[in-house]
Amino acid sequence: MAVRNEAQLKCAEEALESIKLEEQSKSGHRVITLADVLQRYGGAQCDFAWEYSEDKRFIHYEIDGESRCSEVFEDALSGERSVFLVLPIEYIHHDELINPRPVNLNLINLIREFASGNPQLQQCLARVDSSRVRVFDGQHKTVARILLGEREILMRLFLETDPAKLMETNVRAGKQLRQIEFDAQMERKLNKSLFQVRLQRYREEHGYAPDDQSFLTDEIIDELLGGVLD
Repeated sequence: MAVRNEAQLKCAEEALESIKLEEQSKSGHRVITLADVLQRYGGAQCDFAWEYSEDKRFIHYEIDGESRCSEVFEDALSGERSVFLVLPIEYIHHDELINPRPVNLNLINLIREFASGNPQLQQCLARVDSSRVRVFDGQHKTVARILLGEREILMRLFLETDPAKLMETNVRAGKQLRQIEFDAQMERKLNKSLFQVRLQRYREEHGYAPDDQSFLTDEIIDELLGGVLD
């Protein structure tokens, strides 16, 4: 997995270590949360004022004096309303009620993942608490992106959901409903499929027939396997 911007990655690693040391000097422990990172980077300063449109299909809100509008999505099964929007970190707060857990100090792997240009597959989740936007899921992803220099975060924001309901759902998601982890056999199967996808793309890019393998050398195989066996 090649990192696109080594300087950016190094800066993020140094910032993470600096925050750990700072928190250790305060409490004696190198434990940090999203709140600590937001404080370091000027986040968690602003309230979030919003209101429904007359038909409740949209919400209207202001960011730095600019009026904005986002579509409201209603979950057909739960009836909960939420919006997908991008907010500056100044408007983002850590949700210590639903997610008091500290950030895993092995965060560097996630930082490397984003620094390599790979997409974030699951956006962070937040809720409106009075006039504040509180992130309760995706703390690690949010921290990693901030350390890499991002000042705005894409999120799903629950508008009026009971926090107790979110807490109960979040606990079940991490325990009873946890998805099956990849075992070795499944990982090999996925790696083989990924290699085949890259192989076909290589053929198309270089004008080879769909079943041609005559061009395969150890060097090309290594290139196509790059990142598959990491």
